[in-house]
Amino acid sequence: MKSEATPLLRLEQIGFAYADGQPVLHGIDLQLAAGQFHCLLGRSGCGKTSLLKLAAGLLLPSSGRVLWRGEPVRGPLREVAFVFQRPTLLDWLSVLDNVLLPISLKQRVTQADRELAQHWLQRLGLAEQAQRRPSQLSGGQQSRVAVARAWMQQPALLCMDEPFAALDALTREELQQDLLAVCAEQGSTVLFVTHDLSEAAFLGDQVSLLDRGRLQAQLQVGAERPRSADWRDADSFHAQCAHLRRQLERTR
Repeated sequence: MKSEATPLLRLEQIGFAYADGQPVLHGIDLQLAAGQFHCLLGRSGCGKTSLLKLAAGLLLPSSGRVLWRGEPVRGPLREVAFVFQRPTLLDWLSVLDNVLLPISLKQRVTQADRELAQHWLQRLGLAEQAQRRPSQLSGGQQSRVAVARAWMQQPALLCMDEPFAALDALTREELQQDLLAVCAEQGSTVLFVTHDLSEAAFLGDQVSLLDRGRLQAQLQVGAERPRSADWRDADSFHAQCAHLRRQLERTR
């Protein structure tokens, strides 16, 4: 019998190397409780994306094990949605049909599915764009479509790989705020990769700092939720960013 305290996701002594034998990750221990927003922070090339893909079952570890609800992961997890660095939208489909894509690949789309997709577009400020093509949208709008598509899967865990990195600062902050609001409504669990320490400080309940494939530190963000945009101006936010910066500078 599994304990009620069993983490939603647990990574135990994870090591990973690609086919050329070059090691990428070494002895990673990590766990996520349901409802937690966990950020993976580190410099480019430190292994963040590989760790995210292992957590989602898109890659399998070379050593150690990944546990989902206490059971070993042996492949992609149906309860996990993945948002990549680029929106990866299909330009020959409308915005609405892009959001419906995870459903249409598995079964016939129902009216209830369409209503749910419209709900997410409305929720993310895209209701008027439903019949447009992705090429007619701004970068921020395309990112919102990718997030809406992920929510269509009603995931227990949302894995996000620097989804806002290519956007301008104001659009990125707006999307961060929208993401937190939706996560609060849904009680979502999120594993979020970033190299932006202010993004990690604003979004995360916990931040794991990676350096050259090793977990160097796990830091708690003390701010309570909900977090408003005004928190970015607070001394406590700047103090949190400064703390993360000091930790990151130690990895040079």
